[in-house]
Amino acid sequence: MNSQNLRFAQFRVAVLASALMLGCAFVAVPVFAASAGGNQDVLSAQSVGGVSYLNGGIGEAEQAQMRRDVHGWPLHMTFSEGKAGAFVADAQVTITDKAGKTVFTLSGAGPLTYVKLSPGNYHVVATHNGKSLSRRVHVGRKSENLYFRW
Repeated sequence: MNSQNLRFAQFRVAVLASALMLGCAFVAVPVFAASAGGNQDVLSAQSVGGVSYLNGGIGEAEQAQMRRDVHGWPLHMTFSEGKAGAFVADAQVTITDKAGKTVFTLSGAGPLTYVKLSPGNYHVVATHNGKSLSRRVHVGRKSENLYFRW
């Protein structure tokens, strides 16, 4: 092979390698963008009577978001049932303040529910399949976790 043919062959290899790398980049960018899109919120905060809440945790995307968004919510509630602790997503929740005034109600709560309450003492009643469980909680500077298991 003469030197001109050798240079042409090297040039052709370089062009093909560049095209291959460029093609990989075009494939990788959409794949990376799709995986980064997994961090987009699938749940949004809602409000009942002026009290904000975030409710969900069904499926991996919602659970990931709930773990990311845990900070800034003073009250975290988790609902489950049975020995295995299967998540419950249809609890009825009622929260009353120390004066007995209802400040928050939610049907279809769970499996994870975060609520923004003003600092104070509260009584939380969660009902699932006709059985009620209650907890007393003080909401202050740090987040409080309540677990309801039927």
